Formats: sequence, C-alpha cells, structure tokens
Amino acid sequence: MNADCKLIWESYSCKLITEVVASKANVQRLIAKYGIDEPAVRSLIDRFNEVEGALADKSILDYDNIDELEAAIGAVTTEREKVTKGAINVFENDKATVLLVRTKEASIKNGRGTGWCISADSEKNAFMDHIMSFAPYSRNKRPSIYFVISKTNNEKFAILKNKDGSYGQIKDENNDDAALQPILSKYNLQESVLKYVPYSEQEALGYVKMSLGPKRMPTPFTSIAVPAFPGQTAWHAIYRGGLNAGLIYAFDILRHRWREGEPYIMKDPDTARHYAKMLFPNGWPEAEPYIMKDARASYDYAKGSLKGKRWPEAEPTIMKDPYYASMYAIDIIKDRWPEAEPYIMKDPESATSYTDHLIKDRWPEAEPYIVKNPLYANGYSYKYLDSEWPEAEALAKKSPEYAIIYKSGDPSAWERVQFVRAGNVLDPDEQETFDHINAMSMSVISPEDKAYFRSPNWPAQRPK
Repeated sequence: MNADCKLIWESYSCKLITEVVASKANVQRLIAKYGIDEPAVRSLIDRFNEVEGALADKSILDYDNIDELEAAIGAVTTEREKVTKGAINVFENDKATVLLVRTKEASIKNGRGTGWCISADSEKNAFMDHIMSFAPYSRNKRPSIYFVISKTNNEKFAILKNKDGSYGQIKDENNDDAALQPILSKYNLQESVLKYVPYSEQEALGYVKMSLGPKRMPTPFTSIAVPAFPGQTAWHAIYRGGLNAGLIYAFDILRHRWREGEPYIMKDPDTARHYAKMLFPNGWPEAEPYIMKDARASYDYAKGSLKGKRWPEAEPTIMKDPYYASMYAIDIIKDRWPEAEPYIMKDPESATSYTDHLIKDRWPEAEPYIVKNPLYANGYSYKYLDSEWPEAEALAKKSPEYAIIYKSGDPSAWERVQFVRAGNVLDPDEQETFDHINAMSMSVISPEDKAYFRSPNWPAQRPK
C-alpha cells in the first residue's frame, strides 16, 4: 500500500470509529463549550473530522478554547497542503512523471529513497539552502527544482534549473551526477518542460514562516553587498536547514521593505537585527521588544541601528551573556560596566578581553576564572603579572595538557603533541615548534608525569 492510499485508508477507518456526529446533543455541547453558534459548530465538526486522525488530542471537547482547537486543525491542514500542493505535476507520460517541487515537505515525500540533501528527512535537509540562500555561490541562481520519477523502475532524478536558464546540479537517486540529455531521451521528455518558475511572494511568505521556526545553529557569517543599497554590506547568518527567507525576499527580490513579512521577521531576534540593519538605519521600534530578548541581537542592534548608543531596556539581557556583555561594554559603553562584571568574569575569554580593553591592569576578582583556561591564563600572566602565576603553575603540574597550552600560548599545541606521540611525522617547521613546546611544558611537569609523558606507551592511559 503506498503512502497516499495508506493515508486515505487510515482517514476512512478512523472516521468509522471516532468521527464526531453532528447530533443535536453534540451541537449543544460544543455551543456551550466554545461559545459559537450552530452553523459554526457544524462547520467545525466537519473540519475536525477531516484531520482528527492526525491530531494529538482526538477529543473535540478536550481543548481549552476555540482558538486552541482552530490552531490544531489549521496546523494539520497546513502540513498536508505543503505536501500535496508543494509538488506540481507538470508533465506525465507512460514512462515518467515530472514534478516541479516547491516545498521542503514535498521534496522529502517525493525524494524518499534517494541520497539528495534536499529530501533528507532530518535537520540536515538543505532544500531552503538551495532556493533561498543568500550565499554568493547560489544567490543569483535561486533554482526551480524538478524531480523526474520513473514509472518502470526505481530511478529518480533531481534537476535544478537556474534563473539565468542554466542548469545547476543534476543528480540520480544515488546522488551521483547525471547528464540531462540521456534522461530526456530515455523518458521521452522535452526540455521545454523544465522551465524556470520564479518564486512568488506567497511562497516566500511560507518560507519565512518555516525559517522562523526553532532557531538553528549558525555557521560562519558571509559578507554580502546588497545591490539595492549601494555601498552597504549585510552580514547574514546562514542557518543549517535554510537561511531566513524573509531577508532574502526583501533584500534580493523586492529590494525594499517587505511589510507583509515583517510581523514574522520581527519575532526572531537574529533575523530582526539583520533586517533592521539594512532597512531601518535609525532603529525599528516595533521589533525592539523581540530583539532585546537575545544578547547577540541586542548588542548588534545597539551598535548598528542605534548608532552605538546605549540601550538600557536590553541591558538586563545583554549582561547575562559574558561575551556580548564584554563587547557591549567595550564598543557601546566604552567604560567598565560594574553591573555586568559578575557575569563577564566567569568566562575566561570575555574576562581577558574586558581586562585588555577597559581595565588595562590586573583584575583580581576575575583571576580565579581566567586561570582555569591555559590559553587565556598565558596571555593574562604575560601582560599583567610581573612574575610566574603560582595558581597557573600548580594547575600545569597536574595536567600535561594544561602545561603545554599555558606555556606555549598555542590552543592547538596539545593536539600537535598527541599527533607526534601517536607516531606521526611533522614537517620541519612544525617539528621545531613541537620541540619548543615540549621543552617548555617539561619545565612545569612533575617528575612522575615527565616519565609517563616520555614513555613509549604515551598517550595510553596513565598507570595509577
């Protein structure tokens, strides 16, 4: 039984067992429960029965209010539409079906069984990366995605048609590169079927809603000049699973404010700060209640849209993030920020930066935290202590790893030593660095550790 048939069967069998009957008693119960009139109740029953099998709570009377019930029904309906309306059958013959794929959900369903990243049923799905990416390599392509699905075997092909008429990737079901002409010949297809179809504002709004879901982990930022704003550069966080489509649509397609999308854009602090930076040079008051919920977004908004002025309303959020509290003090306040120091001092990197830029002398209250990180302890002791740092030396004697990084000031030194001790060979320059690091670290390691560290069995577990 295929997925569609299964869905129909489950819906049918579920209705036989649990369908809400529009009896007089049920109608009166629902009127009393949700405060709506009889026609609205009968419509509600029909819509509930259509989606009941997919709802977590399958009792129509168990919802707290009508808004909660309508939201649950709407969520199921929307998800089904993403699958059914997200794949348009543009051509079909006795050999194959050609689909124009417009949503991630449709890509997952129709690309099932392939190795395509755009059809991965996981957080690694890259559908949004391809159609709405602001990255330089794909910004001017924004491809239409076609699936060619064989009716006679298990073959599937993904074909990406770019805005300029060229073809991007063409992949078979194993995600190996394929050529277009053999596909067209084998399945008796005309190339004219594969037209570029621009993304509409309605589609883009759907992508905005999608991308403003659970926050994704950012990868390194990419600097991109936006043609609509000559001389300006936007920094856009590229998220795993897709870039925020609202930014893309406003900056790259409309090239001005996108008012319809703003209610969605402003609710994500990171997205709102980017949007404000480009389109609201004097601040975006409507979005500030959302931006101030995130330390990073608040710092960037104050530095950019607020022209480096303090933003008192956001400071309670900023100060609790050591890194951005330190940056805020350095770049915005340009002086010590006593209220934030209890938070800043607990992060060695932030504490060291704060000391270097603002205190410019020993910061005794932060030293118990800085000393725990050998890299920052190295720089701090070199700049602010006239002699050896006893607390750091004590930690170095207990840990070869700490000793090597603390003495060398090189965060990769420990990995380099492990690499050599495992029997690998360094090039001459690396070997010289390694010998230097090794010599320095040996000066602070106890005799017992030293013997172990030089033993042939290193880095096997140290004997007790």
